[in-house]
Amino acid sequence: MHKFTILVSLLLLSACAISGQEIHADQLEAFNIGETHISDVEEALGQPTSKSTDSKGYKHLLYINGLYTIKPQTFLPYVGEHVGGTTERTKTYAFSFDHDGLLSNISFSRKKTDGMGSALPTAEK
Repeated sequence: MHKFTILVSLLLLSACAISGQEIHADQLEAFNIGETHISDVEEALGQPTSKSTDSKGYKHLLYINGLYTIKPQTFLPYVGEHVGGTTERTKTYAFSFDHDGLLSNISFSRKKTDGMGSALPTAEK
């Protein structure tokens, strides 16, 4: 019974990390194309993950939110590195602004990646 409890505990264990800021739909509703200024977006959402200006002078803000989870099977002795792995879920919000700093476009993308094999770092020989 004790070994079963340990096995179940290992399977329920999961390590995860979150990066970036989650953006909610009600926050996006406050932004209007052609009206919202870049400073309004930064004030409402905080510091972006990335800021850039393209060759035409348009400014872009990227907000990337990620959830990284190590699958519980990774922690199983001997077989964990073969059956475990990671799951990565990212959401990216891209805001584009014209020469006057007014919002011209909002785009959104979502990605899920499942990695097999060891999620833990291995030493190089």
